[in-house]
Amino acid sequence: MQKDLILLRSHITLDFAMQELARMLEEAGIKPAVHSCKDVMVDNSILVGTWEDCKQAGIPCEQFIGNGNTPEKAGDDDYMMVESGGKGRIILAGKTERSTLYAVYEYGRRYLGCSYVYPDLFGMRYDRETGRDLFDDRDQQAYYSPLFQRRGFVFETIYDVDYMVGMIDWLAKNRISEIFVTFMLWDRLRNAISPEINKRGMKLTLGGHSMKFFTRKEHPDGLEELTESDPYGVKRQFDYDDLTWQTEVCERIMSYCEGIAGLERISLWPEDVAVKRTGRNSHRPEDASRFLSGYIRFTECLKEALERQGLNIEVEHIAYNAGLSWNMLERGEIAGSGAVDTLFAYWGRSYGRSLMNNSSAFERRALDSLMDWRAETKTRKRHFTVFEYYSDHFMLTWLFPALLGRMAHDMREYNELGVDGLLNLVVPFVPKPNLPGAGPGDGYDWRWAHGCNSFGFARLAWGDRPEEVLQHYLSVFTPSERPEVKRLLADIEQRVSEVTEWNIPLFPARAVDPEKITGKPDRAGITMMLRRIASLPEVSLPPDVIPSRAFHAFLVYVNGLKEEAGKLEQHWLAAE
Repeated sequence: MQKDLILLRSHITLDFAMQELARMLEEAGIKPAVHSCKDVMVDNSILVGTWEDCKQAGIPCEQFIGNGNTPEKAGDDDYMMVESGGKGRIILAGKTERSTLYAVYEYGRRYLGCSYVYPDLFGMRYDRETGRDLFDDRDQQAYYSPLFQRRGFVFETIYDVDYMVGMIDWLAKNRISEIFVTFMLWDRLRNAISPEINKRGMKLTLGGHSMKFFTRKEHPDGLEELTESDPYGVKRQFDYDDLTWQTEVCERIMSYCEGIAGLERISLWPEDVAVKRTGRNSHRPEDASRFLSGYIRFTECLKEALERQGLNIEVEHIAYNAGLSWNMLERGEIAGSGAVDTLFAYWGRSYGRSLMNNSSAFERRALDSLMDWRAETKTRKRHFTVFEYYSDHFMLTWLFPALLGRMAHDMREYNELGVDGLLNLVVPFVPKPNLPGAGPGDGYDWRWAHGCNSFGFARLAWGDRPEEVLQHYLSVFTPSERPEVKRLLADIEQRVSEVTEWNIPLFPARAVDPEKITGKPDRAGITMMLRRIASLPEVSLPPDVIPSRAFHAFLVYVNGLKEEAGKLEQHWLAAE
């Protein structure tokens, strides 16, 4: 069987899309034959290009743009998959080159049975017929538009090249438009990951807690420290009221960022430490009531400097309760910015309950702040993005919950609030050596464990139905395994998500850090929670069923939850 392929225009991302389409067809047993872009009327063919490419080739597709949009009003990630002109001619087209690649992957999912649940680096096998059977309706007049225009994953300290390259491939296949990395991570891995990002047309954001990258002597370009006494050489907050150092730092940032292909945004955050209330001293003026206004002013100055240099790079500030400092999260009386966007990150959230309907005073206060920032950014006509921790092994701990249900509710609520974008943080599991209950042992793969939440985030951010997302996730398991996995995922979410309720009461420790507790916490409540996790049902399959590779990984994950919760319970009891 042969399928004719027609690329309407050569472009690094469109060329890659065509390569991916040809690869997927070959893997499905279909021989691809590439034709010139002049042969647009070939029967039984697949045409690949942007909407503008289609228009230039005389192929009408504007009537298929959905949601009452025009090409000008549609989002950059909107795409379509339509049959046009009869005789088996299919158009895979997006508003941009990146969204055209999405259309190609959509075709692979719906018609070729391709699975993008886990990155290829896991080597999961899947049944193509199962993949095709997931779609009852193969209507070729289909239009796709995401629930949130900004959908990104954040990586701070993962220096594993193979993993990062595999994740970039996975992000594109799951229609994630942005990758956000710290300047330190980018500096170390840029040669490996930059080409992978660029050929997929992904947006790049640089920043995070990276201020020291531009102030330390260890900077790779040999830049000197701003002051001889190195006031920021230890973990302390920057003085954003002091303007003497900011011009030089902005120049260093501009110099570093100039020429980075695909750099869409700089999101540079303060140090990950609370603002103190002790007033000023020679090196550490930390007036909490003024900190946020000074920091926002710094980001505005950075934006102005970039514009003067002719660099079209967006800038955003973060509102984040570092060290549980509400002064770094709440806007208070200060005005929002009309020049830079806002990223809202509430650390310590309980993922067992909705942020919108939560009796906790912390959660209510965080929700009030979120809604206040949303209203202010709307007034200022700036974008507002929420930062979530669905794949964070530190905040969620290694008692890591599946959160498909919570994420589905969150997406609906954030959409109703008018949130423009969502980011999801990926943090690896780091064991604590030589401590009881220090984390799962051999066989536990944190990369696999966060896969369920990461896949759910990617799909739900497009407005996919939760039951469909779950069905697709379960497709990596054999039919006989799926009922057991489905049952346990719901149970795990209900029991294990409760771990996050203790992050703020125990701060800076967590429920998995009994050795760090100094006060008088509710030990009975904590041990009761751990006992519920330890008593999760046993994972069972019929005796004649040989577990798949996916089920084996799931078994290690579930058994790890049970065993580690049991160890931690005993550790808490012994410390009474």
